[in-house]
Amino acid sequence: MNISQQFLLYANRIDSQKRAEMTRVLAKAYASQTEPHPEKEDVLLALTAMAADPAHEVRRALAEVVAGSNQFPRSLHVTLSKDVAMVSEPIFAHSKVLSDAELQAVLYNNKLWVQCTIARRKELSAVVLESLAESANSVAILILLRNTELELTPQAAETIWQRFADQTDIDHKHVMDCLLRRPEVPAHIKLKIDFLDDVPEDLHQDNLSALERRLEQILHRSAQADTDELPVMARFLLEQHWLNTVVIIRAAMAGQFAFTAHLLAQAASIKAGHALRLCRMGGFGFQALCRYAGLSKNSTELLASILDEVKSLQDGQALGHQAVCRLIKMMESQGEAMQGTIYCMMLQLEARMQIDNAQQVRYDLALKDIVEPEMPEPSVLQDAETAKASGSKANRKDSSFDWPFKASGTGTFGSFASGTLAYKSVSA
Repeated sequence: MNISQQFLLYANRIDSQKRAEMTRVLAKAYASQTEPHPEKEDVLLALTAMAADPAHEVRRALAEVVAGSNQFPRSLHVTLSKDVAMVSEPIFAHSKVLSDAELQAVLYNNKLWVQCTIARRKELSAVVLESLAESANSVAILILLRNTELELTPQAAETIWQRFADQTDIDHKHVMDCLLRRPEVPAHIKLKIDFLDDVPEDLHQDNLSALERRLEQILHRSAQADTDELPVMARFLLEQHWLNTVVIIRAAMAGQFAFTAHLLAQAASIKAGHALRLCRMGGFGFQALCRYAGLSKNSTELLASILDEVKSLQDGQALGHQAVCRLIKMMESQGEAMQGTIYCMMLQLEARMQIDNAQQVRYDLALKDIVEPEMPEPSVLQDAETAKASGSKANRKDSSFDWPFKASGTGTFGSFASGTLAYKSVSA
């Protein structure tokens, strides 16, 4: 009588709990035997017979050992994966023998426990990962996002964002929070998540901090982004009506030369490579780029000066105090049209604690001029308006710059005739 016959004969005489323990011991012995053995086939025959045992706990004990080993034949993995949930769960959680097609098939059956089990695995192919992102329940998605053993693919992250962006339940918030915490999630997707917290288009004094927070989010995400993500981010800002002069100026001041060029390219509807060359060359080509992007003449001159300063810095290095002061002096001579842009530049300095209170008061500006968008839709050319503005400026007599606030005030920013601005800027 061989070992399989002896094992099965004895198994018929004991209860299910002892059979489960015997099966586990025998399965572990088989898994540990990597060298050829005369009785190995008989042992496998006995274990295969136990896969049909009427007791769930016996088949579960076998599945726990089989799932963690590649020594067992594939047919045994497949057989146990088609069993009841109690038996098949270890197979779906740990087996490396099941194919991607088999895992995808059970995912689309909409069984929550299967989706959650697969989401806990330490290894998943990109195909199964994206299928999970596309079809899994929100509970399984949260388990997947909290599984630090797995690395999300950009496509899976994009799919999860698209599925949950328009939802308003509590799972939506948890999913978005988990996506923001994952370091491998692309920066352009994180920027889209930031924009789910909508900032009103008509900004007033009370929510100026929301404007600065949004600008900070844009610059922070673009600094994290890879080169191939920059055009995606620029296109997204255009779609969200946030591609305006303030964003372009702040990106240039932060030393994000490539991102500035992509913003101009998206606004002007030209190729990013052409915009990059025009930004480096300057001159009439750069002026034409800014004109087609919808920037005014004053903003074009300012941007050209900033880019000249940036060229002497390392990539990603923000303008320093002296460079910004030189640009501010240049803008002061251009009149009230530059008030909003000056304010943005002062925020850059104030956030780094590089100017004193007197200078902060001196450069504080009227809020209605700060938040008014200057850039129209990219398809609308501004040649006529630019020429009109240039003609009116030529006919205007030179006059001293009239600051729209009281020079004497209390607090960090001083006082306006319309009230006191209570706002602490955030570092760009």
